[in-house]
Amino acid sequence: MRSSGWQYLAALLLAFLPAMRLGAACTEPGKARWSLKSSVPQGSDLAHPVHVPLAYLLTLGDPVPAVTKNDSRYSKTLIPPFDNPQHLKEGDIVQTEGWVYLIATESNDCEYHIQIANDSLHGSPCTVVEVAKPDAKSIKDPMVRAKAKAVRLIILHNLLNGNKPAGGSGTLLKHPVYIRVTGQLFYDDFHIGTPPRGKRGMKAANLWELHPIVAIEFASPP
Repeated sequence: MRSSGWQYLAALLLAFLPAMRLGAACTEPGKARWSLKSSVPQGSDLAHPVHVPLAYLLTLGDPVPAVTKNDSRYSKTLIPPFDNPQHLKEGDIVQTEGWVYLIATESNDCEYHIQIANDSLHGSPCTVVEVAKPDAKSIKDPMVRAKAKAVRLIILHNLLNGNKPAGGSGTLLKHPVYIRVTGQLFYDDFHIGTPPRGKRGMKAANLWELHPIVAIEFASPP
């Protein structure tokens, strides 16, 4: 009886080990403003994005008038245009270039969180760009779904040697890689009032990000 009892406990433990190792399953939807964050504006010209130097994205100021944390005015509406030197606004399809330092799988929604910097020697300050989970039921646009699948395959096979990026603090690349990335300019007001985003000691310069990403490719460093 004692032996069978131990065998039962061992079997029970083995049954739970996969869940213990992997953590909770990804949930949907993700954080605030999800309907905007997992789509692009109707009629967006993905073939002709606005090219913006990463150095400028790193210094792009907060919207004016001020946006508050989880601002109900913009829960389902893009933030209106505001004055800035490059006339950027939320929802623009933007292309930029920079050095990838880190890729992580977000635990809540399984998106790929990527940190890119303007310096080949330092990962801070950085801009966060994110790739949607292509089979997420909350993504209604089949084009976004297809683009996400293609981008994630490029990341897996060309940046991570076929391995999925780690959760938590993420996978740190041994050597940063220079890329060109295209996606929707998005202001993540969920993080207003919290410490700067960023993993492995690297810090995001602001709350602007590219989300979702619709294209990624290698580029020649300047």
